[in-house]
Amino acid sequence: INDMLKLSKLDSGTKARNVTEVDLGALCDGVIKRFEVQADEMKLEFSREGEASLECDEKEMYAMVSNLVSNAVKYNKKGGSVRIELAQTENAVSLSVEDTGVGIAPEYRDRVFERFFKIDTARTRSRSLSTGLGLATVHKIVEAHGGSVAVRSRQAENGRRGETVVSLRLPVAEENRHNVKEKA
Repeated sequence: INDMLKLSKLDSGTKARNVTEVDLGALCDGVIKRFEVQADEMKLEFSREGEASLECDEKEMYAMVSNLVSNAVKYNKKGGSVRIELAQTENAVSLSVEDTGVGIAPEYRDRVFERFFKIDTARTRSRSLSTGLGLATVHKIVEAHGGSVAVRSRQAENGRRGETVVSLRLPVAEENRHNVKEKA
């Protein structure tokens, strides 16, 4: 129900947004910490590379990164890895979450951002129920911040690990572009 309400608020555009300067590196570190227990159980290796900051709604960004990392854990294999990469230019921030899990079949890749869409749950190690709204929420949050999101994946087969990378690009607010130049 909470996922539905969150998505409904994003759809309506009536949600009051609390836009502040957010250290995305620290935010990602917080998300990783949240998933430490699950990572330990599955013997997953987490890593984060890069730094970035962005004028955005911090709660929405946290929910977005949490959804991406949750999927990366849920669809991963024991002993796999989850990697978060951040980069910042004068015009945009990019964030990607990569996992070494089961991968996504080509026929499903165009549908992963649809509401209620779920890939065969028999292929996951997760016992948790899924609403099929996580990536739809990610898409809406990215859209609300004027960005774009894409998925690239290779299925696991013949003993080879799969890989899924969800990448997003978020524009830097015009008035903050000079700050990026000064930091470089």
